[in-house]
Amino acid sequence: MRLLPSLALLLAAGMAAAQPAPDLRRSALTGPPSDRVVRRDIDGDGKPDILERWWNGKRVRWLDENGDLRPTDTRGDRVVDVLQVDMNGDGYYDGVTDQNVKWADNDGDGRADVQAWSTQPPAWGEGGRWVTDESHWMLFLDVEKDGVLGWQDWRTFDFGKSNWAHAEPANWKPDYHGDALFLKIHRPPQALPDPSLNWENPFAFYDQDGDGLVDARAYYENGRLVRRELVSESVGDAIEDEEDLSSAAWSSEGGEAKP
Repeated sequence: MRLLPSLALLLAAGMAAAQPAPDLRRSALTGPPSDRVVRRDIDGDGKPDILERWWNGKRVRWLDENGDLRPTDTRGDRVVDVLQVDMNGDGYYDGVTDQNVKWADNDGDGRADVQAWSTQPPAWGEGGRWVTDESHWMLFLDVEKDGVLGWQDWRTFDFGKSNWAHAEPANWKPDYHGDALFLKIHRPPQALPDPSLNWENPFAFYDQDGDGLVDARAYYENGRLVRRELVSESVGDAIEDEEDLSSAAWSSEGGEAKP
């Protein structure tokens, strides 16, 4: 008789184990855009791990990676969390055209030092071929610790155009100011054998007098300096002096070198 409860427990456990794990790539939001907020506790600790909602017509969700997401929160943080955007509206994350943004606080001061941004292409190639349209794997490093990193207009979710957003004459909205560094390649991360070693060209910005403005910029190829520029602060982003150190000359439009 004592075996019956144990057998029932074993059967229940077996049935639970046989059930497929939930597909966490699938959105929990259904129906048209609304004010609904979905919170999911994945590890069973009573606190939400995923927060999903509609944002300007797109399904978005935050993955809580530092355990501070509260049941009353309507968004995650930009310190350690991950933001995912379902760009094409198919109800799945990490698919074609979708976005992922990851923040990291390396020194523990409560402010992000690194931001990794991934935008997927409209098609995934076969045999190693990938469409590069709107595909980015970009890393912003906050060298001067001012809390400024990448930027995107969340009304349009157009990361490609947002990289060029600025007020006149050249007050960039992404962190192309002061002491800063970004790494970039027009490939999705999964197309790279080793994402840490396959950056296209690092872009470095230097503030030599500490006024928060760029005094010099440098471009690198495969770890080798190929171009450096002195920037005139009096006229915004205009180049005052430049030196081409590459085997092929860099092109520019209207005298403005663009990142």
